[in-house]
Amino acid sequence: IEAFKGILICLIVLGHGRLFSGAYPNGFNALYNFHVACYLILPCIFYGRGIEGFHLQQRLIRYGVPQLFFFLLTGVLFLVLYRELTAEGILAWSGDMLTALVISSESTYKAASGFGLFWFLPALLALNLLRSAYFIGPRWISAVLLIAMVLAHLFVGLIPSSWQPYLPFSLPLVLFLLPLGLIAGHAWRRWQNSAAFKLLAVVLFASSIYIAENIGSSVALAGEPRVYSLMQPVRLMLHDVYLLSAFFGLIAIASAIPAWISKGFEFLGQRSLVIFLVHSLVWQLLIRLGVEQQITGLSIPPSGKALGGFVLTMGISVVVAMALDHLQRVSALIFPRDWLQWRSAWLMRTAQSHRKT
Repeated sequence: IEAFKGILICLIVLGHGRLFSGAYPNGFNALYNFHVACYLILPCIFYGRGIEGFHLQQRLIRYGVPQLFFFLLTGVLFLVLYRELTAEGILAWSGDMLTALVISSESTYKAASGFGLFWFLPALLALNLLRSAYFIGPRWISAVLLIAMVLAHLFVGLIPSSWQPYLPFSLPLVLFLLPLGLIAGHAWRRWQNSAAFKLLAVVLFASSIYIAENIGSSVALAGEPRVYSLMQPVRLMLHDVYLLSAFFGLIAIASAIPAWISKGFEFLGQRSLVIFLVHSLVWQLLIRLGVEQQITGLSIPPSGKALGGFVLTMGISVVVAMALDHLQRVSALIFPRDWLQWRSAWLMRTAQSHRKT
């Protein structure tokens, strides 16, 4: 699973690079059918009705602390670099920041900080919360949630795009994905050790890519999803198969690659949250330093330029992640596993400040 996460974070970093998306728009569209969505449905294979609780406090700390840190950091940078440093400008920016924190949609985060990717962790929290409520809540709650999931899956595609920035916590996407997550969890429990199932997933994944590319069909499974509805049932079904086959197909590939390659992807997968939050900052730094322009000016094929941008972005992001591995107190402050670790890191920092004083 860690190797699978490593493959996904590589695809996310690649997809967020303008050198790739600009040169290969069809490849960019293909990635957005599954790469982030696979992360979101991944928790659905880990537990079922026997879960003993959601551990809300732990998840709020694990997701919320790095989310808030990077959002505030990028928000301040966005204010300094791109907004008007006047009383009116700062007031407008403050309103955008508050709106983003309350609604947590892709557009509101982008308006406040310049980065839309911060929708992901609130959506992951909402998905885990709703799935846990489905499994451990009273039967009537499970029934209501199941109806809401199915209806969302069938009709989210009809929601006007102008409404989506105001729908909190990417709930259209979360509800759209939950039925597929339940199917993925059931399939995992039954066939995770089946070689035939893994082969079928890889074949269906390749076939889905081929069919979608040839009929010009793609969806955007991100914070503000652009998907098909029941009004286009064949395409909706195609992309459901596309996502689920990508999920199990990439897991199959992760389990079949040589051990030394798998270890590399495992290394990235274990640090995927850090890489996810850092890589867009790294790419913006490369743009401001003119590195992107220099790569664009090289006399090499577009694939080489896209690969160069990816390697630079991923390499610097990994260096940051490795530095945090060694700076354990800083890591505990920004990326805590739970409340106790975060509290201990703060108490240690406060004690040191008092000693210095």
